[in-house]
Amino acid sequence: MAIGRFARLCGFSLQEEADIATAAGEALIAAAQRDAAKRAGGFSVTCTFENNELRIEIQSCTDSEEPQRGGFGTIIMRRLMNEVAYSRGGTRVRLVKRKDD
Repeated sequence: MAIGRFARLCGFSLQEEADIATAAGEALIAAAQRDAAKRAGGFSVTCTFENNELRIEIQSCTDSEEPQRGGFGTIIMRRLMNEVAYSRGGTRVRLVKRKDD
């Protein structure tokens, strides 16, 4: 919810806010599930807005040797955001939404 509110403060429409919150929610669910499976805990969320571009980075505290495999959540994120990128074996996801003026 906080990510959606931040998007709204950045000037995104109500529909864009909902899309951003949904995409971020999918990334957060994946981070929580990965940590639960490894009996680890925690993740960090960073949101920035610069040059009409909202960037959301969600970093799991759990390292992984296995690359992230795209599932239904990844399909949803890619549909709602302009960019979706994984790094650190899938434990970090970056979501980007550009604001059209």
